[in-house]
Amino acid sequence: MEMRIGRATTALTVSSLRAEPHERAEVVSQSVLGETVQVLEHSGPFVRLETPDGYTGWLLRSHLQMAATAGQRPSGEPAYVSSAFATFTRRSVVANSLLAPFGAEVLRIRARAPAGRFAVAWPQPRGWRFGTVDACCVTVERPAFAAETVCRLAAGFAGAPYLWGGVTPFGFDCSGLVQRVFGWCGVRLPRDAWMQAGASGGRVITAAEALEPADLVFFRAAAGTSSRAITHVALCLSSERLVHASVNGVEIVRRHSAAMRSRYEEVSAWRCSA
Repeated sequence: MEMRIGRATTALTVSSLRAEPHERAEVVSQSVLGETVQVLEHSGPFVRLETPDGYTGWLLRSHLQMAATAGQRPSGEPAYVSSAFATFTRRSVVANSLLAPFGAEVLRIRARAPAGRFAVAWPQPRGWRFGTVDACCVTVERPAFAAETVCRLAAGFAGAPYLWGGVTPFGFDCSGLVQRVFGWCGVRLPRDAWMQAGASGGRVITAAEALEPADLVFFRAAAGTSSRAITHVALCLSSERLVHASVNGVEIVRRHSAAMRSRYEEVSAWRCSA
């Protein structure tokens, strides 16, 4: 087991985790505002950290609120961005606004706020900032797992761009989309598609079973390519309709369409047991 130096909190709306400790290294995933991470080691301006899903990568230390610079944590309850994006406004000045993506975590605090808005606090590299947010864009309670909820969330992100390593509506990759919508409903999945294919908390679906909403379908590259490993995942809206993040962005497609068959070959499917 690796030694953990301490906990930290992501203090930017979205911050990239890289494979190596330099800015030109491959982006392997992302961490979003308010996420608690474990710091494993330091290398210059970077720290290697572990995200809540067990994924590790390098992130700029300046993007984190370290325990030593956090200051007094405001009194409040955790609140989560429930819309694609939410704008946190300081003193009603647009220049002081922050656009946070789905799933970002802040604190709802007891303070005066305009009608229809909540007073909130969010982490900064040094200390905290305070402002307000539209009440319809955040929630203090996330739903339990239900196939209908997962499908509605995923389909609602149709049109979002594709981004390798992305986990937010600013840009998703295939496994990032799946992980975020399941995580919102309390089901923690691993980060990569090949890991998700054998995730605990669910079971592999046999070939004799019909696919149902919220099942996951895993793919490898179409025959004729060099790699035969699982490289892609899509979420079932029905037995024949999928939502996935591809190079075209998040889109809803027919499972057996010519476009899907030309690019992917189905390998397996998985169903959540929650």
